[in-house]
Amino acid sequence: MKNVNDMFAKAMRYMAVIAFLMMATLVMAQRQKEYIPKHMTFEGIEITGKAADFVEKLEKKGFYVTRQDQGDCYYMRRNSGWRGFKDCYITVSYSPKSRTVSRVAVYIYTPDPESLYDYFKEKFKEEYLSGRPGTDNDNYSFQVRNKNAEWIGLVMLSKEMNTGTVNIVMGDMEGNGIAFAEGDQ
Repeated sequence: MKNVNDMFAKAMRYMAVIAFLMMATLVMAQRQKEYIPKHMTFEGIEITGKAADFVEKLEKKGFYVTRQDQGDCYYMRRNSGWRGFKDCYITVSYSPKSRTVSRVAVYIYTPDPESLYDYFKEKFKEEYLSGRPGTDNDNYSFQVRNKNAEWIGLVMLSKEMNTGTVNIVMGDMEGNGIAFAEGDQ
């Protein structure tokens, strides 16, 4: 009887090792299939494709259209705000000809644009690991790269003291939504 129990225990150990190896193989295969974005994202949605499709995806996340300009921009809000900021709106800009989304901008109203600008500047420096000041102290830009270090877009941060807003513009490389300085690409 002891011999049968020993054989059973040994077989169970082998099965456990085989199960572990199969799980490890599956995990490694999943990591190799990990999707690496080729486009900038906003709220987890790639900034690419038809503007109407992009807006529809945002609506599923609680945003709603407040108005649409004549052929190049949707204005949207969400009751819960964006990243904890309630008094803000976003715009989704697109090419009037192709109707392809090119950039998303967030405008946050605040009584203290200077502090909020500094907050986002530091946050984006950590997030995008790059950044350089604009021609004055009121704007800053960040190159955005994916996990393969491919440049996929640019985030521009600015403040408007006269309107009390901090503006965040996210543009995708392929959407032609932003102008790049020579040598940036």
